[in-house]
Amino acid sequence: MKLISVILIFVLTVCCFVGCGNDSGDNHETTVPTDTTVSDTTEFKVEEIPEEKSLYDLDFPYNEYIVLDDYSSTPLKISKKFIVDDDFVNTALLSETVSYGYVDRDDSLTAIEKGHAVSIDFESTINGEEYSGGSQSDFIILIGADMFLPEIENALIGKSSGESFEISATFSDDYYIPTLCGKTADFYVTVNYFGTPSEVTDEMVKELNIEGYQTVEDIKKFYFEFYTEYYESLYAAELNESIWNLLFDSAEIIKLPVCDRVDYCNSMIEYFTAIAKSYGYEYSDFVEAQGYTEDEFYKHLYVNLSKDAIEQKLILSAVCSREEIPLKITQEEYGRYVNDNYSSFGYSSPDEFETVLGRMNIEDSVLFDKVINTLVERLNIIEE
Repeated sequence: MKLISVILIFVLTVCCFVGCGNDSGDNHETTVPTDTTVSDTTEFKVEEIPEEKSLYDLDFPYNEYIVLDDYSSTPLKISKKFIVDDDFVNTALLSETVSYGYVDRDDSLTAIEKGHAVSIDFESTINGEEYSGGSQSDFIILIGADMFLPEIENALIGKSSGESFEISATFSDDYYIPTLCGKTADFYVTVNYFGTPSEVTDEMVKELNIEGYQTVEDIKKFYFEFYTEYYESLYAAELNESIWNLLFDSAEIIKLPVCDRVDYCNSMIEYFTAIAKSYGYEYSDFVEAQGYTEDEFYKHLYVNLSKDAIEQKLILSAVCSREEIPLKITQEEYGRYVNDNYSSFGYSSPDEFETVLGRMNIEDSVLFDKVINTLVERLNIIEE
């Protein structure tokens, strides 16, 4: 199971409104029908277990629900953290300015080299079909800046003005245009001209109004902070997912507590009720507009989405028990998480963040961070 941040479970739930509503899912309770298609007519009923312990109980009997192998001795290999330095910042700034045409053309140059700014025309198709942005004229790139498709940058080295060539190139999985991520396109490229990047001056920065800054030093400082934060977030995301995958691979889920799955469903219903009201609708209207009855939607929440959410919570709680990490979230931890994260999730205030997402979802996210931060110090993590 891929890492699913508990605070973002509601995003996955939204997917069921746009075509994912008929996903099937496994379950561990014998009281749940094995046919999990939400559109069928099978009567769905959750039978709660009397006096069942919750994951939130300090005396939860983990050995009845999960077997957790030893994960601490397994080396965890991840990519090295990318360090943003002056050379990177200078290259990023030059790449920005040459894209606006600030190039010192030099007709005495006979072949393109790394560090040259190159103007190209290109046409491209994916599976023989044209696509938005697939054809451009006077598109200028800085060779070696890694700001465009590497196959094309590498193929341009050694070429001369007027040369044309065909090449296939694959967009990265994190390409800034989501519809192109991971797709391979066939390009027909023509070199118009090339030269060296123009020296970046304060006047150039003012003229381009790059991010609203007025001087070269100011824009360099902005680039340094922006890219440092960007690459730190990439490193953290890979680290989080790698640790989670290690934990998940070490866990054998025996069953899931029904009471927690029910609580999860209720929490999500509260969330969607808040969303519906923010648009002037009732919860029932909102669900019906997506092609569900309320019973069908609850079944989807319980059978499919609660499984992933409570599996993650069970694994994290079992790790807390083994590593002696306090399971209870303190008010200080809760408040710090809300204040540090509400704006990054698109909310205008901490109160709005809490109201919409609910305390359970936020506390589960705090727990995830506590586990990850503890294991970073205790696992054998190898950067390569």
